[in-house]
Amino acid sequence: MWKLAYTTREDNPGGNTVSVRQGNLAVLQNGTRIFIPFSLPGGLLVCPDLRGYWGDYNELQFAGIDQNGNAQFMLTFSDSSKGCLTRWEYTSHHVHVTSVVF
Repeated sequence: MWKLAYTTREDNPGGNTVSVRQGNLAVLQNGTRIFIPFSLPGGLLVCPDLRGYWGDYNELQFAGIDQNGNAQFMLTFSDSSKGCLTRWEYTSHHVHVTSVVF
């Protein structure tokens, strides 16, 4: 089984927000490939600089095993939830990094 995380505009295709998803990729014994998605934070405001760059914080790392023996992962991602107050050529305000463990 593989774990993946990604951002998507599927919840608001014409808007200025993204949602974070994570999921499991697996190949069953009969060869069938499956993807099981799960939602993480949604409705994240995108606040890019004037070039369109918002940030490259989208990192998934193994975080260890919990007390029940389950694998845990930490995901970090760009976050402008405090509002898009100012945009300049090479940066914008607010762009922060948020993390979630699942």
